[in-house]
Amino acid sequence: MTRQTQLLQDENERSSDQLSRPTKQVFRQITQYIRTAPINGYQQECIRRDILQMLLDADAQGRTAEDVLGADYRAFCDSVIAEAPPLTSRERLLIGLRGALLTACFLINTG
Repeated sequence: MTRQTQLLQDENERSSDQLSRPTKQVFRQITQYIRTAPINGYQQECIRRDILQMLLDADAQGRTAEDVLGADYRAFCDSVIAEAPPLTSRERLLIGLRGALLTACFLINTG
């Protein structure tokens, strides 16, 4: 993870503490969903930041996450993710290698 990505992730985590309890729960689900998107970590954090700001504004206005994002947060996230540039072939390769190495380490330690 780049330093820029880490700084943005830390900022997002600090800011998310300001969310109401129900909205924070929705934001956690959104975060888990975004983490599976085929975009790089920095783009994930940028999307999280933008959605977080929308949710903070909604909380301040007494509105719910559903009021802002609609009934299906996944559909909303999909529309935002679709606008982000896809992973480069190099990024896809590195992610694949990371997964293979983690699997190999797991198998070695359990074998």
